[in-house]
Amino acid sequence: MTTASRVAYCSPLYRALALAAMCVSLTACNGSTSTTATATANTSTYSLGGTISGLTGTGLVLASSGATLSVSAGARTFAFSTKFATAAPYAVTVQDTPAGLTCSVAAGSGTFGAANVTDVVVTCSDQSYALGGTVSGLTAAGLVLANGHDTVQVLAHAAVFVLPAAVRFSSRYSVIVATQPTGLTCIVSNGSGQMPASNVTNVAVTCAITRYTLGGAVIAGTLTASGLVLANGTDRLAVAANASVFSMPTGVAGGALFSVTVAAQPAGLVCIVNDGNGTMPSAAFAGVQVTCTARAWTWEAGSESVQSAAGSYGTRGVAAAGNTPSQRDSEMNWTDQSGRLWLFGGSDQGRSPGDLDDLWMYDPATGLWTWVNGSNTGGDSGSYGTKGVATAGNTPPSRHSGVTWVDSSGHLWLFSGFNDTNLAGSLNDLWTYDIGTNQWTWVGGMAVANDPGSAGTRGVAAAGNLPSSRVGAVAWTDSAGHFWLYGGNIPGGGGLTANDLWMYDPTSALWTWVNGSTAATADVTAAYGTRGVAAAGNTPGSRQGAATWTDNAGHLWLFAGSIYDSSVQSGEFADLWSYDMASNLWTWVGGANSQNAIGMNGSQGIAAAGNTPGGRTEPAVWTDHAGRFWLFGGAGYGPDASAGSGWLSDLWMFDPTTQEWIWVNGPADPSNNAGVYGTEGMPAPTNVPGGRVLPVGWVDADGSFWMFGGYGADANALHFDLNDLWKF
Repeated sequence: MTTASRVAYCSPLYRALALAAMCVSLTACNGSTSTTATATANTSTYSLGGTISGLTGTGLVLASSGATLSVSAGARTFAFSTKFATAAPYAVTVQDTPAGLTCSVAAGSGTFGAANVTDVVVTCSDQSYALGGTVSGLTAAGLVLANGHDTVQVLAHAAVFVLPAAVRFSSRYSVIVATQPTGLTCIVSNGSGQMPASNVTNVAVTCAITRYTLGGAVIAGTLTASGLVLANGTDRLAVAANASVFSMPTGVAGGALFSVTVAAQPAGLVCIVNDGNGTMPSAAFAGVQVTCTARAWTWEAGSESVQSAAGSYGTRGVAAAGNTPSQRDSEMNWTDQSGRLWLFGGSDQGRSPGDLDDLWMYDPATGLWTWVNGSNTGGDSGSYGTKGVATAGNTPPSRHSGVTWVDSSGHLWLFSGFNDTNLAGSLNDLWTYDIGTNQWTWVGGMAVANDPGSAGTRGVAAAGNLPSSRVGAVAWTDSAGHFWLYGGNIPGGGGLTANDLWMYDPTSALWTWVNGSTAATADVTAAYGTRGVAAAGNTPGSRQGAATWTDNAGHLWLFAGSIYDSSVQSGEFADLWSYDMASNLWTWVGGANSQNAIGMNGSQGIAAAGNTPGGRTEPAVWTDHAGRFWLFGGAGYGPDASAGSGWLSDLWMFDPTTQEWIWVNGPADPSNNAGVYGTEGMPAPTNVPGGRVLPVGWVDADGSFWMFGGYGADANALHFDLNDLWKF
């Protein structure tokens, strides 16, 4: 029902009242009642808010027109608690930012209409910070650090580093070494964590020289006792018995020098280091080898008594168990290409006359001697035949104290010596022996004694050149197959010694006087110069009976010997010399620069810079397969000055790499020591040959040392020529 209908339906009174009320209402609408309604509508308020993203932490405070709002971590929407009226301006800003975040506002300003504002957008994102730290010990280039795919190359000697890419707040980081610098090992400390709301500067990179393992092998079955201590500088390692490998406790820097030596020997053994010196590679090195042997001699054959040392020749050319050369000294010797031991002549003082020209061969594989050539009686005059022509009847005259070589074809060579029978003097004849044909050839030199020779021009090979006759000279063979000769006793009144150095080329058959004085100028005093320094004026001086070796580098070495002349009479040297063929220079390497020097033995079995054998002459000598020098006995001095001079039975080894001597075995002082033979064929630590002079020594194919005869003491300390055969 409409209002008009309702008015028409009412009674007159009711209609009058209703009309009056309507009039009042309409009046209000047009007057004071309308004003009140408008005011109420204009005071309506509205909210301010919006959306938010990336809020991963607490601390965000928004502000607008004096109103503030703290927003909780993780909130996706926000709304100020304060209400705003229509037409009120708003401007939402970030008053406080959460740690590690950056927050920004979009659509944050405007004027309120008659509605809530809900389209303000707040965006938060993680803030990024620098990642770096300190570096120490970086002395070389090549270091690369990485954090994930982010890398930085750090220059040598840098103290700090910063990775190129900043790291977002709260992200995980892990700094590692991607590439090590040359020769160094760098490690990272404090390298991992969660990125804070600040730069990281406490990652620490520490670099040190890279050290690699140094070690090697002990030859199987040789280290049968405890007590071996190896050393590399101050680094020490005790090696257990029966060990097969070893590693030194402290690593060695790449490029650094190392020198593994024996600091203490095991009981009853002598251990030798091979390949113990070198420059450390930038990798582990296990190439050092240690070989231990029983510190023992073995009496292999011959007599332990000079009273029963006449020997037994047997049948010429036939090996037999009963065969053995007769007692002798000053014999000559070779080792052939098959490792068999050869012996020629010498002086048998039990015979009259006593010089010999018999040729013997000993085969270590069978343990048998064979009388091969020459006479079985002393004083044989030999037969020169035709120079340069080999015939069955040729034989060098009997002699003692000549020198020998072996050429590249395996032929045996003999030069000089002393004949006490038909020639009655010192010799300079040169012979070669062909093992295959069993024939001698007189190659050069004179068939008479006491020939003065002809030096020719120094350094020039010529057909007329020839060393003078001599006895007790020393010899070497170089790597090119040339024969070298030094000194000896030469013809002249009162006994004269030489210091001339010669080289013979078996291919051209020519001699060259290389160094030293001519034989016409004898008894030359040694000129030492400065120890360890090669110089043109250096010379070992005149001498005979020295010990000689050739090292693996091709240098010629000379040790000791004696001088005998009308002014000095006698004296034993203890000086050690090296000769460089390329420069034609001598170097005084060590030992006393005076005669009759006492030894400095040190501790048995231990190498030391101060060790040196005493002055001596005519020892037995060897060169082992590693190029080290060994010598036994001779006549001379030990470490006790009060003991004086006598026959020695000490065994020594010299390493040309370290230039140190080791007293290996035997009594230190000369006392004309009796031999301790033990049981024939059985090694024992207590065995030791008697003190002696003028024996000979060989090295067989297995590297064992052999020694025969000489003049010295037998098992009963009786002194005479010997025919005992020993192995070490």
